[in-house]
Amino acid sequence: MKQDEQNFLYEFLGNKIREIRISSDMSQKELASKLSLSRASIVNIEKGRQHPSLHLIIDISRIFNVPLNFFLDRRFWSDSKNDLKKVKSRIKESSSNKVDREKILEFYKKVSSK
Repeated sequence: MKQDEQNFLYEFLGNKIREIRISSDMSQKELASKLSLSRASIVNIEKGRQHPSLHLIIDISRIFNVPLNFFLDRRFWSDSKNDLKKVKSRIKESSSNKVDREKILEFYKKVSSK
């Protein structure tokens, strides 16, 4: 993934976290407390400056009871739920490590089947 794509991804992710937090009437301080983080970390995540780990994104999705794909821009995934060919192609482009590609694909299959 190119640097500008990474920047876009983390800014988009931060905006989605901010969006769901505000729509849930939760303060940054409250979210930080639930995640055992500082309020400054939440500010930085929402601005795309701090890159949350996958387990943190999963925790956030559980707190707000939303699916993981809520936090991802559709251009990083398939437009169709069953279009694994496109997903495989995107995974291949974004990861040069075969083990990583297989893990990402396995994860995608689990997430998209829910």
